[in-house]
Amino acid sequence: MPDKVVILIVDDESDVRAFARQTLVEAGYFVLTAADAETALKFMRIVIVDVLFTDIVMPNGMNGCQLARLARAISPSVKIVCTSGFAWARENASDICSAMLAKPYQPARLLAEVARALSV
Repeated sequence: MPDKVVILIVDDESDVRAFARQTLVEAGYFVLTAADAETALKFMRIVIVDVLFTDIVMPNGMNGCQLARLARAISPSVKIVCTSGFAWARENASDICSAMLAKPYQPARLLAEVARALSV
């Protein structure tokens, strides 16, 4: 990687955030994590994020699709990779997401989707 790529992981499940973070850090990415959309937006206002990796279904306020739209307003070039364990959520998010991952996902699949999103 010529420049350090910044990835922001947003998931309300701490185990999922930790798993994704470890996978991406080991691959050489700089990773930030947030448990909710509001925290993610705070990060995006102060850090240039290359890839937003967000869960679609999150409790307590904003969901991943809403977050993705606001993230694009802040940073139009951000790549958005979405994930969910719910097929209906994945289908409804296809317009805003550069890539989609079904939960549970394997590390290789996460890395492949992030690389694909970055190459577009």
